Amino acid sequence: GKADESISFDANDAAGDYRVRVLGVGGAYSATRPYLLKVQVTSTIPPAIVVNATNDPGDGVCNASQCTLREAIEAVNAGGGTALRHIQFAIPTTDPQYDGTVWTIRPTSALPAVRYMADIDGRTQATAVRAANPNGPEVVLDGSRAGAGADGLVVEGAAGSTIHSLVVRGFAGAGIRLRGGRESSIKGCYVGT
Repeated sequence: GKADESISFDANDAAGDYRVRVLGVGGAYSATRPYLLKVQVTSTIPPAIVVNATNDPGDGVCNASQCTLREAIEAVNAGGGTALRHIQFAIPTTDPQYDGTVWTIRPTSALPAVRYMADIDGRTQATAVRAANPNGPEVVLDGSRAGAGADGLVVEGAAGSTIHSLVVRGFAGAGIRLRGGRESSIKGCYVGT
């Protein structure tokens, strides 16, 4: 006979192949008996937020035509929740703040604090444009225009966040400040250089 069954499960990543072994009544498996099984995978991972412009502050909206680092942080904060949000970089070589080696972001005031778990990953810039800075990370966060006392990147209460592969320099305050972001990490960053 024919029986309709459904199963559901959470997946960390919807991409990939999934194999399911169907057991008959009593737990027996038959390699010769055909089964039709539909598997629908629902990802619980929010889509990545992609920084594609160095200007600041931007137009206030993070979208495909323009998303600044400030707007990306604001999008993470507006999304809330407990899911890890990914901020990636894909700034084109036509950006006016690209000097042939690095892309420089110069905030005109202090950036908002990251308040929800985020992975800010500068490594994605090299992957996106197939460029490599032989001296370190490709994205520079320069605080020379951010104002008196401004910190660079602030993670505030966003436990489990990661800041990866950025050059952070020129801020009057701390380049990177972790406040209550337990189990957060800073990896591959050049701070104060």
